Amino acid sequence: MNTIRKVINKRQIAKQFERSLKRMHCIAMSWGCEQDLARDLVQETFLIALNKYEQLRDSAALENWLITILANCHKAYIRKHSKTCSLEDLDELPGVDLPDELLEQQHISARVQHAISRLNDDHRKVLTLVDMEGMSYMEVAQILDIRMGTVMSRLSRARARMKSYLRETTLPGGQTCTSSSSVRRIK
Repeated sequence: MNTIRKVINKRQIAKQFERSLKRMHCIAMSWGCEQDLARDLVQETFLIALNKYEQLRDSAALENWLITILANCHKAYIRKHSKTCSLEDLDELPGVDLPDELLEQQHISARVQHAISRLNDDHRKVLTLVDMEGMSYMEVAQILDIRMGTVMSRLSRARARMKSYLRETTLPGGQTCTSSSSVRRIK
């Protein structure tokens, strides 16, 4: 009977993990990881989570727990390889029909990605979790194992740097963007 419960429980866990897979991959990508590295980090996250699932106290907090593990895996990767990942792979933006609009959206997206890639890892993580994932300061503090005041401070600095970077951005191809047009927040 215990074996049957374990099999059923593992299937339920697999379904919960599957629902979180895309979000976890997006978070890893937003932290500056390339496609392959993001997949590897997410896979490592799920392996660790599966092995330590019994340690999860509240199943409602599964996603935050997974993001915490992902953050730790990413931190370990950076320590081991001591270099930052690059933001290169960008899927085409959905819902844009006109070529001019598509070109403008790609231009804005490239500027934002370039600005995000210039942030240090700590600022990038806080910025993406709060502004892109919509997490509360308290959730981010718990996930990254830092104080809430540190989250607010890093977020403030990250936003200020982003604003500065977006005012004048040099894209990887050497193009310089000096437009004063505002950049909309794409969620």
